[in-house]
Amino acid sequence: MTVAQSNDFADRMARRCREFIDAEVLRLGRREPGLAGADLAEVDRALADLADKLLLDTLRNRPDLAGRLEPLFAPRQ
Repeated sequence: MTVAQSNDFADRMARRCREFIDAEVLRLGRREPGLAGADLAEVDRALADLADKLLLDTLRNRPDLAGRLEPLFAPRQ
């Protein structure tokens, strides 16, 4: 995988992480309607931080791993 391809993969992963976080926060808001917007915003921040530290930082620091990670996050067919 070239550097450009690994950068593209990292960008796609960042978008997928954001989609996942948005969906989970929406689901949580429906499941627990008593949560305030500030509570949901805190959950959003925590999930974004987790995704950044566990996955996205790894891809930025080790672009050589992108080829090994890509199959794990490939869209289901």
